[in-house]
Amino acid sequence: MVKMNARQLRNSSLGKSLKKARSEKRVNEIYIILDNVLDTKASINTTEVVEWEYCESASDAVRKCKVQSAKCKIVAIEQSINSAPYDKFDYTLPIALVVGHESEGVPQKTLDLCDAIVEIPMFGVNISLNVMVSLAIVLYKAIEKLPKTD
Repeated sequence: MVKMNARQLRNSSLGKSLKKARSEKRVNEIYIILDNVLDTKASINTTEVVEWEYCESASDAVRKCKVQSAKCKIVAIEQSINSAPYDKFDYTLPIALVVGHESEGVPQKTLDLCDAIVEIPMFGVNISLNVMVSLAIVLYKAIEKLPKTD
């Protein structure tokens, strides 16, 4: 596995190395669907390493995932009466995790297309976590049980 530090990733002359690094990494079928997220804080040229594409709406992205992989489980990260605790959910690959707008959340029309909804417990007076923090927590839980490789 090739690991690069921030300086190496920022260096635009690493185009060939980035492609080589991508081809050498194990690829898990994990998709992230960002629904109208305003502040993604994209990291240091990772768009050069991670494959991504734009869809007109999150609903379109969900439908596309289902067409490309009938086995893909679509899981929204959202507070809902239908949600399961994020740490009790059975994450299996392939999976698509959906997060929504910082204030509005995942729209109901998108939630209706999802196979499941998971929720992170909240304590105190705030009713939501940062979108990317929530995604990172659930994403870690989803990959936590994957077989470890060097």
